[in-house]
Amino acid sequence: MSAIPPIDLTSTVTLSPRQISSHLGDEIVIMNLQTGVYHGVQGVSAFIWNLLAAPVLVQNICDRVAAEYNVDQPRCQADVLNLLNQLLQEGLVVLVDSPEKVSLP
Repeated sequence: MSAIPPIDLTSTVTLSPRQISSHLGDEIVIMNLQTGVYHGVQGVSAFIWNLLAAPVLVQNICDRVAAEYNVDQPRCQADVLNLLNQLLQEGLVVLVDSPEKVSLP
């Protein structure tokens, strides 16, 4: 199995079909269906999670977050990339062009 390439600003990402999520108050609870591990996101992370419902360019996520939360682009980009790469490693998001996504049953 090849290593998953890291997400960058030119990547297009979306939610993995191997997860389910639900809003619980101000938090979104996410379960990885493969591992059974639960995760929770809130605040800016929940805002980003909602943007991932359809395939989206990472730079567009950064633009939306920067506008919504009045954050400078370099900091926003670093934080968004960090979060998305963590979600990718946890199997909660996929790269749209990822071979893993194409081979899903």
